[in-house]
Amino acid sequence: MGVIKRQGIKNTITGYIGILIGFVNLIVIQPHFLTKEELGLTRILYSFSLLVAMFVPLGIGNATIKYFPQFKDPAKKHHGFFGFMNLFPALGFLLAALLLWIFRDFFLNQYRRESPLFVEYFDWVFPLIFSMHSSLFFLFTAIQITNQQSLPS
Repeated sequence: MGVIKRQGIKNTITGYIGILIGFVNLIVIQPHFLTKEELGLTRILYSFSLLVAMFVPLGIGNATIKYFPQFKDPAKKHHGFFGFMNLFPALGFLLAALLLWIFRDFFLNQYRRESPLFVEYFDWVFPLIFSMHSSLFFLFTAIQITNQQSLPS
């Protein structure tokens, strides 16, 4: 069996297991332990944080793949590029946090009537954005792609 076929099968199995775990968690376990309001709060906190976290990497992952296709090149000594890449999500988080803090009242007024719990727990958005997988996921995906492209054929 080819390497790509084997990886495809592993990814498919892993994906279906993840969907199954997510289904059991969201449909069976959470409603048993949380009220409707708490379930709504977790969903809105997650969704809002994920939406903001999409902007945090500031496009460095795609820029790396396009303009820096070979990450490991001992002759050109690109060893410090990983640290440089990490600056973008850090600056993106600071910028997003600053903008959310400045426009805090605007966002809270949008949700005040329909989701008063979100207004109460809005400060949890900041650590959620920071820990959100999407911010660093794009960065590490770009590194993985560039490492694969620089391997000898």
